[in-house]
Amino acid sequence: MFEIDSPFTMVAVIMICVTIMSVYKNRNKGADSAELDASMNEIGALRREVKDLRQRVHTLEKLATDPEERLKRDFASL
Repeated sequence: MFEIDSPFTMVAVIMICVTIMSVYKNRNKGADSAELDASMNEIGALRREVKDLRQRVHTLEKLATDPEERLKRDFASL
């Protein structure tokens, strides 16, 4: 049917290989994209949590160093 040495056969084999590799590459690209989306969502959640924790620490520092609060605690301890 086809000779192995014919140029048409070589071109056909190369085209088949390129097509198979393209399909394989696109399939893996979708999996990587899903992992990247999950990672980005997790990073966003962690950034929000850090922001919230920084606000809480700021509030606690304010309470701990506020002279008026210290005075109230001193009176309460008497």
